[in-house]
Amino acid sequence: MKFTSTALASAAIAAAALPTFTSAQQNMVKMCLFYDRPSGHARSDPIINQECASSHVHTFYGPRSFHPSTSYEDLLSTPGSMNTSPFVENKSLYWHPAIYRVAADGTHSRVDNLEFGPYYRWDRSVSPAVEPFPPRFRMIAASNDPGACGVGSECPSACGVEDDCPNAVAMFTEGCNFRNNGETCNSWEGQLFFPRQNYDFLGIALAMPTCWTGEIDSPDHKSHMSYTTNGGVEGDCPSTHPRRLPQVQVFVRIPNYRGADFNYVLSDGNTIPGTDGAWNFHTDFFNGWEEGKFKEIMDNCAPHPDRVPGDYNPPCDCTPGEESLYDGGLTQNGSVPPQVCDADVKRLIVDEEIAVTTNLPLYSGSCQGAPMIPRTWTDLTADLFSTDCNNPITTTTTSTSSTTTTAGTTTTSTSTTTSTTTQPPPTTTTISTTSSTTTTTQPPPTTTTTTSTTSSTTTTTQPPPTTTTTTQPPPTTTTTTTTTTTTTSDPPGDVEKAIVCGKGSGCDEGDWEEAPIGTLHEVRCCRDCSNGKCKNAWKQKCPDEDPDVYSRSKVKRRCETATFLDAIDICASVGGRLCTPWEVEAGCAAGTGCGFDSEMVWACMYDGHECTDDSECCGTCVDGECDGEEDDLFI
Repeated sequence: MKFTSTALASAAIAAAALPTFTSAQQNMVKMCLFYDRPSGHARSDPIINQECASSHVHTFYGPRSFHPSTSYEDLLSTPGSMNTSPFVENKSLYWHPAIYRVAADGTHSRVDNLEFGPYYRWDRSVSPAVEPFPPRFRMIAASNDPGACGVGSECPSACGVEDDCPNAVAMFTEGCNFRNNGETCNSWEGQLFFPRQNYDFLGIALAMPTCWTGEIDSPDHKSHMSYTTNGGVEGDCPSTHPRRLPQVQVFVRIPNYRGADFNYVLSDGNTIPGTDGAWNFHTDFFNGWEEGKFKEIMDNCAPHPDRVPGDYNPPCDCTPGEESLYDGGLTQNGSVPPQVCDADVKRLIVDEEIAVTTNLPLYSGSCQGAPMIPRTWTDLTADLFSTDCNNPITTTTTSTSSTTTTAGTTTTSTSTTTSTTTQPPPTTTTISTTSSTTTTTQPPPTTTTTTSTTSSTTTTTQPPPTTTTTTQPPPTTTTTTTTTTTTTSDPPGDVEKAIVCGKGSGCDEGDWEEAPIGTLHEVRCCRDCSNGKCKNAWKQKCPDEDPDVYSRSKVKRRCETATFLDAIDICASVGGRLCTPWEVEAGCAAGTGCGFDSEMVWACMYDGHECTDDSECCGTCVDGECDGEEDDLFI
């Protein structure tokens, strides 16, 4: 499945599972870009060091200009035919540690079939107002940075652990399988997690900070940026970072993820101690938007009318697309190039093996191992790169121009240099990385989520991976897995209960339907809080209809899809109940997150409610009133 605008609903799942604040975000705007391939891979980092090779291999998206010496001017001069961006006006460069899958014999094979989606978000109601990225701006963000609330980060509360943590979590991983035109997903927050099972795809999302000092960079390339005090896009900025930029959230998708067959590792070796398969993740952003374009988009792209106030994941807009109301004035890139061949990287950047190797080049810092090849070209041109990676070019032809003015006469001279780069590779000192695989398995996921599914499989809820503390030095991984199966006592499949559109109306499947109780549908919970003291996870969404009703989508930090009886138990586990059909129709659960506004959620009525048939009730309809054992329905 290609990561394009047609896959928007699927791609947005990871993003939807991140912050769901409702106090603000009244004017959230979201712009989604979709790259169906990287531009290339190299041991290069144009932010960290422009004179040496970097400490580990990165995967790049955007311009083919990812030599360490790449400058802002290089990005802006990139033609569409040298840029994997879907729009020619965006020449930004994004990168993250390369991902490898490791066979039992220790062979590392780089994962190249990646799909990438930077999401840009800004809220037009916040103060200070959001500013466009300035020229030459760059930053690095990591899942364990202060304020990111990831595993090991310094946060004001135990985010990633507490069910009702008030802070957003910047990092998210999900493993998904396609089922009946939808997806069934397991998810992990606060870390990149490589599960030891197969998925149709593994999604990795990291939201970068938005509060800003006003500088285009800082010595560590991080401290000029900070997360908001609650992690949300609309949150307050600390006094040290009084200005605000749009949020950049990167989403990386690994199609055909084969975790049961291979260990997956990051090229930087940055594992999280205590949990096999858990990693800290970082990403880099080097702004290359054509000057003035992003401001134009921010000035003209209004919040989408179909958004729900408080939803972190409103409809995508601001780019050409079926759902967009404003096309951003962007030009589709009709000449997206393939990935740069590894032979070209060896000829132009660093001469070393990084595609398939038993000795992954990983160092303690820059300027180690095989040296950077000095750059000899000025502009990106087609003859710089091979058109056939199986028959690569072996020489580099470069042209430079100089202009001299003497006594009113202007002379332009052009020199052409051809360098042959077929010499033996330099001596390389590498850190040998091996992998051992056993038949034991790793900790199970923290989350089972599903979107748009009608499958009759049973949802299995498992404990979080952090409860297992087996530690292995990177990148050798010994995995340990516990597989559990939850069975339910659902009545025969012909019994049906109500499913209602999550936002009240307007879903593709209808507003109010009936579904067999053994099928899977999304779970949203309600709770009666007459004293107004429900914890942070519970949101008051319909104060005019019923001020006592509060609702939520996440349960114990998970987005859930389940059978009917399992859904009742899920809500009961947090002191709640399934919402009634009338509450869902009135919007009492709308905008509570997980992307469930456009999905059908379970709903039922309790003892004493008027009814016309059993499908409306949690139990049965007797003499026009719902009847059932209340203690068996909710706590």
